[in-house]
Amino acid sequence: SSSGRLSLDVYRALGDPRGGLSPLENSIRSRADETLRDARPSEDELQGLRAAFIPALVSVNDRDQYVGRPARLGELPVAGRRLIDRLVDARLLVISGEGGEPRTEIAHEALLRSWPLLRGWLDEEKEFLIGKRSLGDDLAQWRAASASDRPAAALMGLKLTRARSW
Repeated sequence: SSSGRLSLDVYRALGDPRGGLSPLENSIRSRADETLRDARPSEDELQGLRAAFIPALVSVNDRDQYVGRPARLGELPVAGRRLIDRLVDARLLVISGEGGEPRTEIAHEALLRSWPLLRGWLDEEKEFLIGKRSLGDDLAQWRAASASDRPAAALMGLKLTRARSW
């Protein structure tokens, strides 16, 4: 409006009720789709972006929900770097330089819920992400164990087989 204010009705109209998306989520989805479409990525770049999100930028919490996590910029695939930079420019990812080495993270957790491309990748890899979290928990328990208890805390059986496959 001319007053610079957004009425509640106009705000609600920015959402996508059929998709179950709030105005913020719908805006983030649109921004991510537009950014990727405008970048015209190659298949290698898309795979690099996927590898940046899974497992570097996204994990699964103890309620099996997707959550963002910071990752060192240097650990993200080079093939996805141009797309990562585009998503940073679109303010969907952020890069911070705290503590020396730059870190990248998701700017809005809504990106994990509302961007169909990313959500599809995450759903395809959910079992891996849950396993990675579980493996991290097992490693922490092993590290915390006394030297005499460490053999009993080591992975074995099905857990070891799954860990090796990942």
